[in-house]
Amino acid sequence: MGVIMGDYNDANVIFRPNEASDAGVASPEWKVGGVIDFGDMVYTWRINELAIAMAYSMVSSWATVSYAYTHTCGLAKKFK
Repeated sequence: MGVIMGDYNDANVIFRPNEASDAGVASPEWKVGGVIDFGDMVYTWRINELAIAMAYSMVSSWATVSYAYTHTCGLAKKFK
């Protein structure tokens, strides 16, 4: 259990240039610099944050389950 943002989606993510790309290191050009909009914060099961992000990633008509899979892989790498 813990406090989650509860509204993690592409409209609430701030990206910034990845400094490593300037140094010639192979890395993504952009990285997450921060998140905004904490109006939906709640104390609940932490896995709900992943479920909410996965649901938002599949909202668009062009989105597929692979987008949700990408979120899961990213979270797994973070907590490995």
